[in-house]
Order: sequence, then structure tokens, then C-alpha cells
Amino acid sequence: MVLGYHLMFGTYGLWLPNDPRGSGSFLARNEKLLEFGPATKVGAHEYCARKPHDRARRLAAKDAFERPPVRFSGVQARAVARGFASRAARSNVTIWARAVLPDHAHLVVAAHRLDIETLANFFKGDSTLR
Repeated sequence: MVLGYHLMFGTYGLWLPNDPRGSGSFLARNEKLLEFGPATKVGAHEYCARKPHDRARRLAAKDAFERPPVRFSGVQARAVARGFASRAARSNVTIWARAVLPDHAHLVVAAHRLDIETLANFFKGDSTLR
């Protein structure tokens, strides 16, 4: 029985879709990133820590971004947290823990009647609107 979920939301520039350590991405949309390889969709059952990692290549790929990575200011982080709270109240979702950092956010939520993918989209959408 699933009691809850840990959701992690990255900002633009946090984790590349083709990171050699794996990512949750099916597609690398930025053409400039494609030269660094295809998306690296990794399932939860796969272990990536032993895979070799080329830090210089990852940093070079980040230099290919068209815009600078997103870093939340304190005001923006508070807005993201308020977006999460608003969605939780409207959907009757219990949030057990929340952390909004400069380049990503975490939520730990209780299991709900909606599937976690739908909830994640709702939380992301409401935080983006804020």
C-alpha cells in the first residue's frame, strides 16, 4: 500500500534531459543539447551511480542553454510555496513536507484519489501561475 509520494520539481537548467547519470526525460527538445546525446529516461529500478560521469561535458551542455538557468529569489520561492498550498487546499491534498530551494522544490504528499502524475501537473501549474 502506498502512503505518500515525494515529488521533485526542477527549474530550467537544474538537470539536463540527457544527463549521463539519467533523467526522467523522454526527449531533449533543445537542438543545441542534442549534440550531447539523446534523453536518458531512467526508471526507478535502474541504478545509475556507477555509470561514469563526464562533468566537463555536462557543464559544456549547460553552456549551450539559450537562457540562463532559473534561480528563484526569496519572493519567487514564496510564490511557488503559495501555489502549492493553494492547490493542496482546492484538491484536499495533505502536504507532509515542502521545501522550495533556489533551483528546485520538493513536496511530500499523502496518497490521494487522483494519480500522482495528475497531482504533480496540478502543483506545477499552480506554482507557475503564482
